[in-house]
Amino acid sequence: MLSSRMRPSLCPFCEAAALMAPSLLPLRSARHMATMQKPRPSRMDLSPKVALPNAKPPRRRTNSPFGGMNVTHADFRNAPRQRPSSAEQKRATRNAPEKYKPKDEKEKDSFKALKMQRALSQVSYSHRSAVKQSIADTESFNEFGLLPAVHQSISTQALNGLEDTSPT
Repeated sequence: MLSSRMRPSLCPFCEAAALMAPSLLPLRSARHMATMQKPRPSRMDLSPKVALPNAKPPRRRTNSPFGGMNVTHADFRNAPRQRPSSAEQKRATRNAPEKYKPKDEKEKDSFKALKMQRALSQVSYSHRSAVKQSIADTESFNEFGLLPAVHQSISTQALNGLEDTSPT
């Protein structure tokens, strides 16, 4: 068995005893090693899953010039619907038909008179005409009951350089 040149490091009795003794690690088949459960961790140990990053990488923004490049699959069903920016909306309606364009300023101003009329509907017409007449009768700022410092500051600071300074 062994060549005459090689000598065993153990005596034959020790070698036989080592073969007969149960091994420290029992031999298991590959099937049993795959299904073996990990031992329960100690209660004082932290879980290895603490502070792990998310499995999915963050979604890349596609609303950029190069955002749609290097995509491996088209997932249009789950993609969120993005509203166009205000600049894109302006560009889209620039050459659009008239029915899609915003309304003119004249149409907006037609409701201004209606809003003013609703606001003034609580005040009677005779009271409104009396207020208009009293405003027309005032010729200068001195007729108002203001402090002398306010009278001086109106002509020197607020209306500086104007010749006709009458309240309207």
